[in-house]
Amino acid sequence: YDPKKPLIQDLNFEVKAGQTVAVVGPTGAGKTTLINLLMRFYDVDKGAIRIDGIDTKSMSRSDVRSLFGMVLQDAW
Repeated sequence: YDPKKPLIQDLNFEVKAGQTVAVVGPTGAGKTTLINLLMRFYDVDKGAIRIDGIDTKSMSRSDVRSLFGMVLQDAW
């Protein structure tokens, strides 16, 4: 990991109310990075993650996380 090199660039997507989204892909595709950003384990360096037009940086982490449901692939 090179902190000077962005991991994700120019990513845009929209999920409409009531839709279900699955994040799948091969190892190293950025799934964990995307989830970490959505759940605010990390904040974005540039741009914004918005939910209903609200920048998630203006929301508490617990409020952001309450909006998502996660199903992990590993059964513990």
